[in-house]
Amino acid sequence: MSENVPTGAVPPPATLLQMMTGYWVSQALYVAAKLGVADLLADGPRPVEALAAATQTDAPSLRRVLRALASVGIFTEAHPGTFALTPLAALLRTGTPDSMRALAIMYAEEQYRAWGGVLHSVQTGDTAFEQQFGDSYFAYLAPNIQSLTACSTRP
Repeated sequence: MSENVPTGAVPPPATLLQMMTGYWVSQALYVAAKLGVADLLADGPRPVEALAAATQTDAPSLRRVLRALASVGIFTEAHPGTFALTPLAALLRTGTPDSMRALAIMYAEEQYRAWGGVLHSVQTGDTAFEQQFGDSYFAYLAPNIQSLTACSTRP
């Protein structure tokens, strides 16, 4: 590529790569939200082994997810293997006025799958959500609204 990139600017290939792999971050956010990690860190930093025990997960795997999220500012690794909240991670807490936990879960479950079918929509004109779930978005949500609401009020 012969185009000059201004000093300090992200080169176009790096920008495009970040866009292509953006789902890695959204899926890692989903894992942290689904497991309630931010709630477990509300009282301060905790070692990944304690977080894994509390979430019934594999400690090395959870550490990789939390380190990935720390690399984009979601959590911070206060000491090696010990994680803490950041202002962004605090938004994943349950029951706070500004909680975005339920959205992180919904976007990475139903919405993630529906967006995976967007090529089908473009090719056929059919709705990707209906193709993935067998019902319209709002018809699908109606019987599940209780579980979505509960998701925002409990860890």
